[in-house]
Amino acid sequence: MIIHLKQVYMKILFWIEKRRLNSRGEASIILRITHHGKRVNTSTGVKVKPESWDAKKQRVKGSNDLANSINELLSAQRSKCLNVLGKLIQEGKAFSSSDVAMLIKGKEKPEIGWLKLFDRHIRHLEARIGSDYSASTVRRYKSSRKNLALFINDCLKKSDLNISEVSRTMIAELDQYLRGEFKFSNNYVIKTMQQIRKVFKLGKVEGYVSHNPFDLLSYKKTDTHKDFLYADELKRLQAFETYNEKLAVTRDIFIFMCYTGLAHSDVKKAAIQHLKLDHENRPWLTLRRTKTDNLVQVPLLAVAVEILKNYEGHPKRLSKGLLLPVPCNQVLNRNLKDLANAIGLNKHLCSHSGRYTFGSTVLLSNGVRVEVAQKLLAHSSIKSTMIYSKLSSESLIGDLNLLEDRLK
Repeated sequence: MIIHLKQVYMKILFWIEKRRLNSRGEASIILRITHHGKRVNTSTGVKVKPESWDAKKQRVKGSNDLANSINELLSAQRSKCLNVLGKLIQEGKAFSSSDVAMLIKGKEKPEIGWLKLFDRHIRHLEARIGSDYSASTVRRYKSSRKNLALFINDCLKKSDLNISEVSRTMIAELDQYLRGEFKFSNNYVIKTMQQIRKVFKLGKVEGYVSHNPFDLLSYKKTDTHKDFLYADELKRLQAFETYNEKLAVTRDIFIFMCYTGLAHSDVKKAAIQHLKLDHENRPWLTLRRTKTDNLVQVPLLAVAVEILKNYEGHPKRLSKGLLLPVPCNQVLNRNLKDLANAIGLNKHLCSHSGRYTFGSTVLLSNGVRVEVAQKLLAHSSIKSTMIYSKLSSESLIGDLNLLEDRLK
């Protein structure tokens, strides 16, 4: 950017020091101010990966939270240069590029509270619901914000905490507070701390703080037991008859999930327009996953097709075009608990158990290759699919039997 005002000339440029990288391979973004041929370089306090920098546009590539925050900071510094320049011109005094740089550095960043920064971040996420964030993700951030507010109020006796006052000791106390006061599980605490740390890092990017109290924080998730149905249990569920309409609908929805691998949010939005026929006239279900936006393309097996036929005249199908009358996740999980008790299954079934059953019992235990299972489950990484192969011992037994037959 070049400024011409009467006889005043100033050039503003952002560039990165590629030859001086830190231990993480990041380069500092430098602000260069040139006035009457004399230039001064001053650090912006921000570092980026060289491959993330667009030298032509003088901004960070991408549109994620971090990139947007850095680009906003650079725009703010550019605006500050213009403001300083305008002030110096009004004063009518001679000035140099060094004077502009000193005035920019002399204006300290206003302080901001951690909760205030959290609220602003949540507003940004809410504005992006439906594009690259889901409503459930925003709800989790609001829950993390609530937990942080309780800690600040109960332990620090404050309504908010200046982000520059956050220390490693406070982070350790926050961790202990979540585990000791509320008895939250290890995995829940990890997720909460990750979201709290992300908001703090935004404050660091924007120049409110220079330290990182989370730098020594290290967590290891706990492996959780995932209940799903074995082949004989799935048959028992399919054969279960009841005059209780609630249990009957819950049974059909869960069986459909067991034979399609859809998560609750996906089966809830599955509609008529998501049904497609291939060249062999076989029905497929095609839609985007709510969680990852990955494309789901799964063939409808005979069991799933039969269930859909039973709901062709349902009011939700007629009025909204939805394939099944799926309730909210909390209600479905509560109904699944009643269904398991009615059948006599000593398992803690939840809506996601259907997806586990599809991946482990329906696909992998029947010899479907893990690469095919990855495609049908719409996993971004095959590592996620490999978890399903560990769930059931039936696939292991089947492979061993096949090995014995070949050896014979």
